[in-house]
Amino acid sequence: MRYKLIFINLLILQLFVNCFGFGEDKSNGKLDEKSENLLLVDYLNKTNIEFLEINGNWKDNWGSYHQIYAEKNPLSGVHGFWEGLINKIIVEFDNSSKTLYVKGINEPSWADCNNNSTNGENGVECYSRIVWTKYNGSYYYCEIVYNKASLEAAKQDTTQADASNPDSTGCGLYAWTKLQKL
Repeated sequence: MRYKLIFINLLILQLFVNCFGFGEDKSNGKLDEKSENLLLVDYLNKTNIEFLEINGNWKDNWGSYHQIYAEKNPLSGVHGFWEGLINKIIVEFDNSSKTLYVKGINEPSWADCNNNSTNGENGVECYSRIVWTKYNGSYYYCEIVYNKASLEAAKQDTTQADASNPDSTGCGLYAWTKLQKL
């Protein structure tokens, strides 16, 4: 929703500027400030912003709700979040491989991400790799790598998920989590 509003506002701004004929300052041959801004708006409109395939509001097969949003902007990088049972920041994603990496800002009560023999510490970052798939018309996700001390550690873990039958198995020893769009 947020990106739709940004696009609509930029479109309205561009139409407004074009209608009032802002342009070149005839006295010195340079673009005036309003025209420079228009060029910036036009550039931003043409910038290839990629959105996460599973953006949206979801309810899973366990009754939990998830709000997922991420975008990848060539100018500013990845921005995103996964709000649910444990809120996470999306730090990287790839729609073609259906993979994303998230960071939690506090260790879960059952985890020791920094390997200091203390679980559930505030301010200790934990990284995970989540994969998703579409199977029989529904989306599923699997947090196949979790509670790593760094993004690099999450990327280097070779644990794989099997999406051949996500309703019953393939996410480690468990089934994948099924998502229903709200």
